[in-house]
Amino acid sequence: MKNPASFLEQTIHHEIPITRAMGISVHEFDGKRLVLTAPLSRNINHKSTAFGGSINTVATLSCWGFLFMILHNHQIDCRIVIQNSSINYVKPIHNQIRAICERPPGQSLQDFLHLLKRRGKSRISMKASVLTDDQVAVSFEGRFVAYKEPDKSSR
Repeated sequence: MKNPASFLEQTIHHEIPITRAMGISVHEFDGKRLVLTAPLSRNINHKSTAFGGSINTVATLSCWGFLFMILHNHQIDCRIVIQNSSINYVKPIHNQIRAICERPPGQSLQDFLHLLKRRGKSRISMKASVLTDDQVAVSFEGRFVAYKEPDKSSR
């Protein structure tokens, strides 16, 4: 794959159409972290700061997108859904929304992939930070489920 960031951005805009209206773009993906951005002008609230729902969306998508790319790179075709999440808004965002999801620590990603290959379903907790002026404004944690869909031709 020549440009993973472009591939992921096209996938997100195709699979989740509202992301195009929100102006979400993939700034960087290097296998260790994914950075998504969205302009304040399309995600603004009545206080001229970033709308909480938009922040949550970008943070969630940074984790979803990271997993999507890891699974794509391992040639594993499956669905990824969020099971639950929590978000902590520490300070308002007065500029672009910038969410960063980093590779989970330790063996958790390898264990997730191993179980997915073996059982066709696996869960993993992912974290993202949303920065403003290089400081954490929002912290997000979500539990994601990946599963292979049953082969419909065998029914």
